[in-house]
Amino acid sequence: MNTIHGLSPTNIWAAGDEGVVMRYDGGSWSYVNLNTTTDFSGLHFTAANDGWLTGYNATIRRFNGTTFVNQPPAPGSIYALFGLGPGDVWAVGETGLTYHFDGGSWARQDAGTAEDLNAVWGSAGNDVWAVGSNGVVRHWTGASWAPVNSTVTTALTGVWGPSAAFMFAV
Repeated sequence: MNTIHGLSPTNIWAAGDEGVVMRYDGGSWSYVNLNTTTDFSGLHFTAANDGWLTGYNATIRRFNGTTFVNQPPAPGSIYALFGLGPGDVWAVGETGLTYHFDGGSWARQDAGTAEDLNAVWGSAGNDVWAVGSNGVVRHWTGASWAPVNSTVTTALTGVWGPSAAFMFAV
């Protein structure tokens, strides 16, 4: 498995290589057949009937409460996504690919980097963080992506914070 996300102890999802998607209902894991061999890398739910799954080969799928529906493909691999709600979802990936979903459509954003972006997290619509290769860190201020100095030159693969004032990257 490459990614996991849950809304509660009885609603947990995991996804991985070769199209594997699993759901935990509080008692057992079950396989969800999506009829694909795509390697999945990102998974995030904003509600029990609204989730996102993404992966290599420009794959983006949206969960509607019943099934994952194909979305228009991105022009490259998406490695991670994060949503604040059904109308505020971010996706990041290879060579700085950055997209925002506003509830109706995906729009490409310029993150100001050609480095791979491996993870994304936010506390509010004007406080979103993306991290990636060679220690790159970008911060969405609500109007644009700004570079943030990093003291590392290795790949950052995760980002999270307990509040807008405090963020961790690994």
